[in-house]
This record gives sequence, structure tokens and C-alpha cells, in this order.
Amino acid sequence: CQVLTLGTVAWASQQKTRTDLYVVEASEEVCENYQLCCNWFSDRIMVGQDGSFVASSFARELIADNLAKNKPWYAGISDKVNSNELFEKLTYERGGLYQMTKKAKYDERDKLFVEVCHEAIKFTYGKLSNNTKSGEDINSKLDRATIRMRTGLSRCKSADSFREFITDFWSRAGRLPTLQKHWIEIMEFITNQQQWKKARDLALLALASYKKDDTKLNQEEVEQEDDLIDIGL
Repeated sequence: CQVLTLGTVAWASQQKTRTDLYVVEASEEVCENYQLCCNWFSDRIMVGQDGSFVASSFARELIADNLAKNKPWYAGISDKVNSNELFEKLTYERGGLYQMTKKAKYDERDKLFVEVCHEAIKFTYGKLSNNTKSGEDINSKLDRATIRMRTGLSRCKSADSFREFITDFWSRAGRLPTLQKHWIEIMEFITNQQQWKKARDLALLALASYKKDDTKLNQEEVEQEDDLIDIGL
């Protein structure tokens, strides 16, 4: 089917103009992922001092554009979400993003990579939470850690710089169960020179979709995460 996209252009900023035309192959995977996208990301009515307005879903816009181009639903997120402001806008929809990482149809290795990053984020946040003293603002500490991770990813401009970032991040987090169980599948993202941009997208997706509900580590996890782990690269 043919799909038209509407947007604003410099010479007519006050109205919506046709900006592109796609021929979409509506495969079963594309249809199912788009249905999930519509289920979890909806426009919202925002009420302000000067009246109400409709806020469209930023995540749905990114995902639908990828599906229309027959790309993985998360493709290019690192290039498109390239500032703290855009990242914060995306994290407003972290609940839907989390559901997409779990329920959308995409490569199982990609899902494993996201899961490894979720575990690393959990242990990183958990250490901060467990080391927070009475009276300290844990939310501020977690926000600063999130910004450092996002900024670190944004500075990855080559396979080597991404490998250095992600292996350091994982090793500081500690023993990651999914990484230990699926070492061979995950290492292809790190050693294959052609995979680093895809892996960077998945890492940013993991950061944007991580649910902060459970940042406390249990005693067994604390003991496991005491030491830095040598990734071996």
C-alpha cells in the first residue's frame, strides 16, 4: 500500500504539507508491530494556561517511520534522539517502549542484547540506590547516571569507541546473567565491525525503556556485583 506522510516545511510552517510517499509491504511482522505500536502509543490531550492541545506520540512517530521503510522498528534511534531534550521526551513513553522490547517481533539476538543492557542498567542503578545515604536524593543520582550513559553512547562514533564504552559499562555493572548465558550470540555485536551502529541503537533503546521501579539489589546480587568483571576483549 502507499502511505503519505505529512509535516511542516520551512516555506509553509503554519500548515501540514506532504513530506514523503512510501510504498509499504504490509508483511505479517510489520502489521503486528504496527498494531503493538498503536496499542501502546497514543496521542494525548494536554491542558495548558492558554487552552488544550494534542501532543502526538514521539515514539510512535519514530517506530511507524521505520516500519514504513521496512526497517527494524528501533532503527536509527541514536541518530534521531541526539540530545538530552529528545531523550527525555522519548522516556515519557518508556512504558510502551518496554512493552515493545518484550512483545514486538524482531531478531532474538537483538532482544538478548537489550536484556543484557537492562540488567547492566539495573545493577548500575541498584548500586547507586544501595549506596545512597539517608537524606540524599536518589532520583537526582539516577538521573545523572542516565545522562552519563546517554552522553557516553552519543560519543560513540566508531566500532572501536562503541566497543570501549559498552564493555566498560558491562564490566562495571558486574556479572550479567544473560551475557554469561548467551555469550557467543552477544559478542557478535561487539566484534563485528558492521554491527556497532545497530548495537548502539539497541543500547539506547534499553536505556530509554528501562523501568526504574526496582533499583534495589538483593543481598545475593550485591555480593555478585562487588567486583569489576573482565569482559575479555
